[in-house]
Amino acid sequence: FGPNYFAFYNKDFDRLFEQSYYETDDRKRFALYRKMDQLVMDSSPVVPLFYDQSVVMLQNNIRGYAFNALSLMILKEIKKD
Repeated sequence: FGPNYFAFYNKDFDRLFEQSYYETDDRKRFALYRKMDQLVMDSSPVVPLFYDQSVVMLQNNIRGYAFNALSLMILKEIKKD
C-alpha cells in the first residue's frame, strides 16, 4: 500500500489505514489520514526532516492530474482538453 521504510507497526494505525482505504467520502478519509499522521507523530518512530515532493510537467491541455496521500498518481480523473 505504500512505502513503510522504517517498518512502523501500530494496531490502531493499521485499523485506521484499512478504514481509510475503503472510505469513499473525501472528508472522512482525510480525517482518518490526520488521525493516522498524529499516531505516527505521537509514537515518533522517526523525526521527519522533510516530505517528498513530486514535480510534474504537463501540457496546458491536461486537467485533473493529482497524487494521493501515498504519493501515488491518481489517473482516473485526468482529462485532455
